[in-house]
Amino acid sequence: MGTSTLLRTAGSSPTDGVTLIEIMVVMVIGAILVGGAVALLSTGYADRAAEEAASRIATDIAFAQAEAISHRSERLIVFDTVNNAYAIFAAGDTLLHPVTRAPLVVDLSALYQGSGLTLESASYGGSDTLRFDRDGIPASGGQLALQGAESRWLVTVADATGRIATSETPSDIVEGKGKGSPPEKDPPKGG
Repeated sequence: MGTSTLLRTAGSSPTDGVTLIEIMVVMVIGAILVGGAVALLSTGYADRAAEEAASRIATDIAFAQAEAISHRSERLIVFDTVNNAYAIFAAGDTLLHPVTRAPLVVDLSALYQGSGLTLESASYGGSDTLRFDRDGIPASGGQLALQGAESRWLVTVADATGRIATSETPSDIVEGKGKGSPPEKDPPKGG
């Protein structure tokens, strides 16, 4: 038996290798599959960003609450819906991140660039500021809303306990157009 080659020539046996045409067909099929995967992944990016941002905000709220308890002093989180950002404050100064030691100011537009994520609203007792006292109890409960492409995420802080929860509410239900809204009744038929 002779040695096999990767590319076979026109007169060689079919078991000796593959033709350039066969390689090209495999490459085209691979490119089509990769293109489809990229399209599928990019459509869900905004919603994954909204879920991740809700989780991050809930974690930062829990951090501010723990800081208030451990340092026995007030902590504030100011949400800025105009600039799509928030910051955590202690005694009038921006709190520093425990690991990076950078000011805890989070710009959601920069962090989730290209996702279209927006900090839609934040209301804690009618204010955009969530305030924890020295015992980690919020001055007022409330919630904020993050809007993704297909869903809306809520981060809720309970009034008396300061318990933090995240939940997803699809955009069509929020707007009263989807499965979660009651069906419209047909007008009575007159006789």
